[in-house]
Amino acid sequence: MKQNAKESTKLTDLILMSLTRVVAITTITSLNSTKLSIVRENQKKKSMNGLRKINNLGKGWIALYQEPSLWLAKQRLTGVQYSVLFYLFNKLDFDNYLYISQKNISEELSLKQPQVSRAIKDLKKLEIIVEGSRADLNKTYRLNPYIAHKGSRNYHDNLIEFNEVVDSKRKPKKEDYERTEED
Repeated sequence: MKQNAKESTKLTDLILMSLTRVVAITTITSLNSTKLSIVRENQKKKSMNGLRKINNLGKGWIALYQEPSLWLAKQRLTGVQYSVLFYLFNKLDFDNYLYISQKNISEELSLKQPQVSRAIKDLKKLEIIVEGSRADLNKTYRLNPYIAHKGSRNYHDNLIEFNEVVDSKRKPKKEDYERTEED
């Protein structure tokens, strides 16, 4: 009987904690939505006064495409690979260039340099990123524009450039060549 009473007390405590969390989350959510409404009203007033409208997306942005996101999910990347990839998303420059050293990545993510090196190698193997030219002593990379894009230039030009880089680094395979009637 004491066992059931203890279990019942534990269950009651869990329910109360859950309800407390729900109330706290609801309160925070309503406060945040109130703050957001005030911010949006101020932005409307400023834009009506001829001042530049504030971007609600924040300081940095990238366009991440849905189909490739599903493809990424199916690649079964490791936690380190995802960490490095999302870090690269964060450091993405216009026209999908990445100017970052593996040492900086490892320091900022608190990873060992060989872990970062392996993750970069795996991301290159999957053609998520490609290696670019060197800037100073560091390698540069370029994010596959079929996955995400950040830029001001013509998006189509970025796709063409990326395809050229990938094709130049890829080893030709038999299936890459068409058979002719002369064969």
